[in-house]
Parts: sequence; structure tokens; C-alpha cells
Amino acid sequence: MNTRLMVSCLGFSALLFGIGHSPLRLNITDSLPLGLWKIEPITHIERGTHAFFHSDEGRKLLKPISAVAGDIVQIRSGHPVTVNGREIPNTEAQPDKEPWPDGTYTVKPGEVWLFSSYNIKSYDSRYFGPVSVSTIQGEAIPLLVIDNSAKATGGPL
Repeated sequence: MNTRLMVSCLGFSALLFGIGHSPLRLNITDSLPLGLWKIEPITHIERGTHAFFHSDEGRKLLKPISAVAGDIVQIRSGHPVTVNGREIPNTEAQPDKEPWPDGTYTVKPGEVWLFSSYNIKSYDSRYFGPVSVSTIQGEAIPLLVIDNSAKATGGPL
């Protein structure tokens, strides 16, 4: 069965059984593993936490927190993003999207940068820049997910 179809069936089943108003989110994008994620109140803002937030465009997104207050983010065209001098794999801006301006940025208090190394085509801070901590609605915890990382990074399945 097609992975997206399987995940869609899972989400539809969840709605039928009354969890549509619960803190569950169905991720059908390639930015993180496909499947069911639980959204819990966020108790700490730290690198590696998966954030559920609303973008400036009003989209609800799941992305890993990659840089926090005081960290140094460097963006250079054609290169992976670095945080504190360490490259984040699969974060080169794609030519079909307008990237955040090249530069070196110090993360301000009350902001985070969100980069998905899971998928080279992820829509994340390489395009929309820093995110206010106030837009984070919760922490996303994977419950039932399918590892689609080989597809997301262009590797064999």
C-alpha cells in the first residue's frame, strides 16, 4: 500500500474514533516521519525538540528546533546551514524557493530557528527565518510514524 495512502487511512480512522479534537496531529509531509504525532504543552525550548507552531502564513507546521537564543546561525547560498559552526545536513536552500538572506545571525531571546535535516525540500527557517517562541503551540511527540527518510533525502527506500 502507498505510504501516503496508509497514513491518510490512519488519520481518517482517528477522526472516526473521535480523536479529531484531541491533541493529535497527522503529519502527511516529508519534513518529518509520516504518521500520528501527539502535541503536548511545551515545557522547554531546546535544540532537538519537535515544535508544533503556526507560521506567519497561518500554516500549522511540525519542525525540529535547531537553534536557540545565543546560538549562531550561518546561511550561505548553495551550502548547508550551520548552527554554532556545525552543518545541518539537507539544509541547502532549493532553487525553486526564495531563501532567507545569506548571513550570520545570532539567535535573539524569544526566537528559535527551525531546520529539518529530514528532507532537503522541507519548508523551514532557511526560507522564513527565525520564529517567535510565542508561535509555538506545543511539542510534537511521534506516536505512530513511518520512516520515510530515504525518500525524503533522495536515497533508496
